Amino acid sequence: MIDTNIEDKVKLLHKKAAQLLQNKAKDDEIITALIKEGINHDYATLILDNVKDDVHDKKEFRKHWVSGSFITIAGLLVNYLSYEISEKYGAGSFLLLWGIVLFGILIIVRGFIIFRK
Repeated sequence: MIDTNIEDKVKLLHKKAAQLLQNKAKDDEIITALIKEGINHDYATLILDNVKDDVHDKKEFRKHWVSGSFITIAGLLVNYLSYEISEKYGAGSFLLLWGIVLFGILIIVRGFIIFRK
């Protein structure tokens, strides 16, 4: 079992790297700051890479969530408008585009999968 002090230190190092990255510090500055915390260069580089991956995954999640929501809402709107127009003009049929709605939902789910990894 991993010692909680070690887990806390790792979380602290990740948080420090994330703050420095958010403040637009250069990679070598972040690595130097992490080394000053008592870890070796390779582990500092690994922490920086992990933090960058986390930031990238959050951006990808937002992108998938927004695009998936837009596609889902657009599909539902087309279905609704098609039905309303067919009712208004007495047409016997209307467009039912559930594939678009399902595609939008799948994009949202993919975003959540990216976020959870």
